[in-house]
Formats: sequence, C-alpha cells, structure tokens
Amino acid sequence: MFLGVLAFAIWGVKLSYCCIVGVCALVLLAVLTPNEAVRYVEWSVTIAAAVRESKLADVVGDAIVQARISGFGLVLLLTTVTSIFANVITNRGAAQVMGPICVVVFKELKISPIVAGVIVSNAAVCGFLTPFGLSTSLLVQDPGKYTSKHCLLFGVPLTILYLLSLSVITSAVYNVW
Repeated sequence: MFLGVLAFAIWGVKLSYCCIVGVCALVLLAVLTPNEAVRYVEWSVTIAAAVRESKLADVVGDAIVQARISGFGLVLLLTTVTSIFANVITNRGAAQVMGPICVVVFKELKISPIVAGVIVSNAAVCGFLTPFGLSTSLLVQDPGKYTSKHCLLFGVPLTILYLLSLSVITSAVYNVW
C-alpha cells in the first residue's frame, strides 16, 4: 500500500490525494476499521494546513495589522493568544495554528519572521493553566493528587510571569518596541 501511495506521489499526484486513496483502500480491505482510520488522523496538522490553505492566517493577520497593534503590545498579544491555544488544544496544535498567523503579521509589518518563530515556539509551551496543557502535568496529576484547581492556582501567576518575561525579552532582543 505504501509503495502504491509513494509511486503515485512520485508521478505527480498530490500527496494528500494519494494518502486519502491509500487509507480508503486499507478500510475497504479491512486492514483498518473506519473508526481506527479517523483515530489515526493527526488533527493538529490538519488544522494547521486548513489555517494556511483557507487563507485564515491572511485574514486574521491582516485584521491584527489593521488594528494598528505594534511593538511590545503586538508581541504580548500574540504570546498570550498562543498560550491560550496551548492550554485549550495542545502546544503542538497551538504552534501550528498561530505560526502562519504570526508570520503573516510580521511580514506585513516588515519585521523578521524569526520573531514569529521565537514567539510561537516559546509561548506554545506555556500550558500551565490546565492539566492537559503540558504532557508532564498529566504524568504527575494522579500520583500527586493534583486537580484543575491546582493548575489554575499556580498556573495563573506562572503564566503571567512567563508571558511578560517572554514578551519583554523578545521585544528587547529583536528591537520590537
């Protein structure tokens, strides 16, 4: 099956189409059940592709630029939104959703897109507000008898400190004031 998908992709058929046909063949051949096929989908990657392909990144990025938010305020806004996404979805999903948006914003403002990478990669690991924000929180939750209340109690001050520090340091290092 893999070789068939690979062969069609080499012949110029779009890889996403090849993969869809390959998965359908695996379901039809009873190698996978439909539920297993859906369960194996990496939804954060799919969402990130949808953000780029649907031009949502362009629309949101343009809206941020049109709002005339710049400098430290912009950095703080983008780190905060990325952190919120990291707490609600996953850090990987947050990075994949916010990455394209941040790149659009910084390109339009004629600021190096490296700043977008720094902001997104660092803010995406700021999942201190929920037990599922970071996988390590889930590992210690049961043995330590921690609850969501504990995450909020200690996570809110830690998140505020982390996001402010990240925003100040990023603004200072990359001269985005």
